[in-house]
Amino acid sequence: MARDFTDFAPGEWVEELQPPRRRLQIMAIHARPGIKAANVELAIAGNVVDRLSLSIFALSDANRFRRLR
Repeated sequence: MARDFTDFAPGEWVEELQPPRRRLQIMAIHARPGIKAANVELAIAGNVVDRLSLSIFALSDANRFRRLR
């Protein structure tokens, strides 16, 4: 089930629901001309050295990630 991806903002935390169940902090959201899917830069466990980049559509998949409040 997909969420509205416009909800995400830098500084928020999400958690993977499947192993390795990492906590990820959203660092930036990038959009490029001509590409529909924005890219999201994530810091693994809040460590800016360990980064992951995902499509915003992948991050908005409620079966894979949940927002931490």
